[in-house]
Amino acid sequence: ANGSVMTTGVNLSAITSPANYTADFSASYNPRSLVDKAYVDNKVIGGGGLFTAGTGQYSAMNNLSGNNSAQAQYSFIGAGNNNIVSSNAQYGTILGGTGNQIQNVPGTQPIHNMIASGSTNIIQHNAYYSAILSGQGNTIDDRFSLILGGTANTIESSVIQSSYNLISNGSNNRIKTNSNYSAIIGGDNNTIESNVGASVILSGNSNTIESPVSNATTFDFISSGVSNRIKSNTRFSSIIGGFNNTIESGLTGSVILGGIGITATQSNTVYMPNIAVTSLAGNGDRVMMVDASGNLKTAVTQALTDPWVLGGNNIALDPTAFIGT
Repeated sequence: ANGSVMTTGVNLSAITSPANYTADFSASYNPRSLVDKAYVDNKVIGGGGLFTAGTGQYSAMNNLSGNNSAQAQYSFIGAGNNNIVSSNAQYGTILGGTGNQIQNVPGTQPIHNMIASGSTNIIQHNAYYSAILSGQGNTIDDRFSLILGGTANTIESSVIQSSYNLISNGSNNRIKTNSNYSAIIGGDNNTIESNVGASVILSGNSNTIESPVSNATTFDFISSGVSNRIKSNTRFSSIIGGFNNTIESGLTGSVILGGIGITATQSNTVYMPNIAVTSLAGNGDRVMMVDASGNLKTAVTQALTDPWVLGGNNIALDPTAFIGT
């Protein structure tokens, strides 16, 4: 009977069909009431509950936030406002933030893209298995790629099967079309151009790794500094800091260590502006030499009395290791 109280147990194995309420009694429920399916559905997904159904099949979005749209199958919007998971962006997830978008993808392949937070971040139609964790105005149009945060950073689209690119933070950084396994770790206005493979820019400002003629794994590296550039078709080369330094096209294994306006023109060569050697034993002037094994060494000089020495030349004795052993 309505409002009756059960004081003894019920043998559930004897029930062969569902027990149904004859009406909606939810207004009189108390903490000890048994509730029905319609009541639970309404509280979890539906009017007055925490989540409501989106327009996509099996989609859901937060019922307490404003103007969100979960249009895709299996899509989810957890919080925030003005966020959109477009109709063909299957399994797309936006956890929060404002004005974020996961756009449509051609075909029917599940894309599994995610935006965790931030504002006006966009995952575009060529991306899948990619994510933007935070920040403002960041864009990914690539596969298996990640932007952790920052402002106006971009990972462009790719027609190759593997991309796996990363921008960790900073602003206006860009990894261009068809580059793969590459990263920009902070900084501002840094660029890895198209078709570059396995290369890194570590912070700094306006640094660039140029495009090779065709897709290539270049393994180039720029660490900090300003307006440094590794030109096209250069491989296994690095610029460590400095300003306006350049490694010319087609070189292999070249390095610039700091300085201003240095240009590397030879492969397998290290360039630097000056070198200061400290903490050497003994006193007086030193000379620097290369021994028979190719090791760089220093030695104290000793003046002699022949004309060659009197002309300002000294003979080095007992060289000690400086670089090498």
